Amino acid sequence: MGRENWVEVDTFKNIYELLSYVFSQDKPSEMIGRLSSKIPELEKMKKINENGISLYEHTLSVVDECQDITTRFIGFFHDFGKIRTLLDFIDYELYSMDSIIKYLNSCNLIEYTLPIRFHVKLFKAMEGELSVSEWKNKFKLYDTRDLIRFGIYHEKSLGHRVNCQKLTELLDGIENEIKIKAKGEVMT
Repeated sequence: MGRENWVEVDTFKNIYELLSYVFSQDKPSEMIGRLSSKIPELEKMKKINENGISLYEHTLSVVDECQDITTRFIGFFHDFGKIRTLLDFIDYELYSMDSIIKYLNSCNLIEYTLPIRFHVKLFKAMEGELSVSEWKNKFKLYDTRDLIRFGIYHEKSLGHRVNCQKLTELLDGIENEIKIKAKGEVMT
């Protein structure tokens, strides 16, 4: 990447604006490395490996795979909590939520924290530990489409085609239900 797309970090009012700019680029991973001075967790992520790849490289891959700013935010922060849990990664998504709250303050927190909180449950659902109907019942109060889109991009970045297909089917089912419900509301 040439410097033509880079804007100095200090020209942004806050991390949310800075990340929004980075995530609006075609390949955000080319800029993320320059953020270590503002987001020190990035350097720590380089030292933690999972499944033969550093959390840092995994995060870059996921963020590049994501196709919109919302899922790029989710992808960027989704594994930050693993830095604090180190070996067992138990409940790391709670620490990931702490990180997003720390960096984004009050900017669009609900939009990003709920998907980060529930992304592990999404992956367990794919493994058969939670059925699609249980998923829909458990999360019927939330619009989980951004979470599922993130899951698709995440699994695609890892080359997990079967999981991508399962998630695409889940997303299609939810979107079809929304369309049917909307048609019913228009008819009444």
